Amino acid sequence: MENNITPIQEEKIKVRKKIKDIYKTLNKTEIAENSKKILGNLKLLEIWNKANTILAFLPLGDEVDTTYIIEEALTQGKKVAVPRINNSEIVFHYITSLSKEGLMKHDYGIYEPLQEAESVNINNSDNSKILILTPGMAFDKQCNRLGRGKSFYDRYLSVHGKNCTKAGIAFSFQITENLPFEKHDVQLDFVVTDKNIFSCTGN
Repeated sequence: MENNITPIQEEKIKVRKKIKDIYKTLNKTEIAENSKKILGNLKLLEIWNKANTILAFLPLGDEVDTTYIIEEALTQGKKVAVPRINNSEIVFHYITSLSKEGLMKHDYGIYEPLQEAESVNINNSDNSKILILTPGMAFDKQCNRLGRGKSFYDRYLSVHGKNCTKAGIAFSFQITENLPFEKHDVQLDFVVTDKNIFSCTGN
């Protein structure tokens, strides 16, 4: 195929375009209301209550507004860390608030913690108490995830995924049937939307 794109990669491109087109129809009120519903469902998970550390992310304009989740976690006394892009990798750094004084804007348009902020050593942590919230363009009911194509989270989860519980968070329209899946893609433990919780832990 042109540019050596495989059939699976071509299907991923189609799914991303479909979701992006839906994103364009959203307004700020819908994003806020459904983001709060996602927080409500997230709090129903046993791992949320057990976790002492939440690895979250700061949203792009059209993503789930994770500020509600981060504020709730901090209010509950949990540690919260968000990623900083370091070349082709992401590194999680702790934050104590959403104050812009402790954040900087990356070229991708995402806010990230300052480089001097303490980083998370996930390999020396109790994996039963760490919950990582992953963004994505689309998910399916089997807890597969499709990212934006940069593979930051694929690389991170392939190395550290066994050291934490993995939950995708998304709006309900981001759930699609049987996402195209490749060997390097990492299956999540949960996917939480404004309408549903999909569990793939086998419990």
